[in-house]
Amino acid sequence: MMSVEEIREDLDRFLKGYYKNAFIEYLDVPGKVLELRLVLDESERKYVKLFYDDNKKMFTEAAAETEKDLASIDAVYLRIDEDGIFFGKSSFDLTASNAAVYYLLSRYLEEMVEKLPGKLEEYETKMLLQ
Repeated sequence: MMSVEEIREDLDRFLKGYYKNAFIEYLDVPGKVLELRLVLDESERKYVKLFYDDNKKMFTEAAAETEKDLASIDAVYLRIDEDGIFFGKSSFDLTASNAAVYYLLSRYLEEMVEKLPGKLEEYETKMLLQ
């Protein structure tokens, strides 16, 4: 049996094992919904910019703000639920946000996203035992 707080702490450790600057914004265990805030430091922003430059053909909707926002984007949001993975709203340019999320997913989070549904299922089972 696990309380919601114990689940949150365990999930936080799990997430930080993949990306140390991942923070839980919203968690609904029975609904299998997780929203994350992924914080980018200066070093990560540089890698996002390189990723963007190497994959410009993938980002066809780049705008004038894209380059500027790539240099200053500080966080992106990710929602994971039964319907899939969704990128959250941001005050930054959509293309810059997408480049940051794609970079983080490909570099750190691909395996985590594959394991997460099973983890949420496990938490739901442990909650039901209470």
